[in-house]
Amino acid sequence: MAEVSLFSKRSGRFLASAGVGLALSCVAPRPAAAQTAPAPAPAAQPKLDEAMDRYKRALDLFNDGSYDAALLEFRRAYELAPNYRVLYNIALVNVQLNDYAGALNAFEKYLAEGGSEVPASRVEEVKRELARLGPRVATVTVTTDIPGAEVSVDDLSIGKTPFEHPVRVNAGRRRISVAAEGRVPQTRVVEPAGGDTLQLKFELASPPAAETAAPSKPAPMAAPSRSVPWVAWGITGALAAGTAVTGVLALKAHSDQDTTKSHLDVTQGELDSANKKVQHLALVTDILLGATAVAGGVSLYLTLRSPGSSTSTSDQARLTLLPGAVSARFPF
Repeated sequence: MAEVSLFSKRSGRFLASAGVGLALSCVAPRPAAAQTAPAPAPAAQPKLDEAMDRYKRALDLFNDGSYDAALLEFRRAYELAPNYRVLYNIALVNVQLNDYAGALNAFEKYLAEGGSEVPASRVEEVKRELARLGPRVATVTVTTDIPGAEVSVDDLSIGKTPFEHPVRVNAGRRRISVAAEGRVPQTRVVEPAGGDTLQLKFELASPPAAETAAPSKPAPMAAPSRSVPWVAWGITGALAAGTAVTGVLALKAHSDQDTTKSHLDVTQGELDSANKKVQHLALVTDILLGATAVAGGVSLYLTLRSPGSSTSTSDQARLTLLPGAVSARFPF
């Protein structure tokens, strides 16, 4: 089947295709003379059909100027049904994307896999292209202290160490990253010019062991604040005020009693009344004074006892007023 080409206006180059069946129709080996080409195995036919569909789509995308999408479709078609003709198209798309390292790799692989099937004119064309692109790339030798480390250039994986040959990279600012399971990944930024040769050696360290945190000392418990029994102190104050009032009244009554006695015309009834008044006020004053003392003691106890301590009903301080006396009970 004769090979034809599609022309790209931007690059002035051609994308290789083939007759009606496209280049992928040549995936199966050529039959010998007087033999019929064997039909593809059932398991391989779906992949071949998908590869041809992706190849056609890639050609359309290339002609529309969607080079990134066209490159992906060409690569997928090659993975499904490897054919050296697709490598030529991959190389040309890489040129359009200014990925000269990718173009060099694809051109060399095209010549290697095509071998004697590549026309002499095409071989000369590709060799001229290799000579033109060579000065535009640099080579980097990447080595690691452990094998199997994955290497990426500008976040695109290019394989695992060790490499048989130096890695081609485009001239300019490049990010070289190396990662391996159980090791700390490393990244270096280099700026090779065309034709430079760099040597990069990565030593991937093991991640630091997790440090065991020292047990923290429990924070000292803050001393609970004491609550002031305002009600008890209020009662104490009221009793003290009452004591003062009745005391003043008792003194006045005693003074009135003395005045009454000094009168010549005083009767026995008036003397008895004055005497009873004095005795009554004195008794009330004494009771209130005792109650004030007891209430003060209770208030002081409630103020000074340990904060948060619970006191049962039977252990609570009690104040009882009795006829002519005051009874107090403290839970000591």
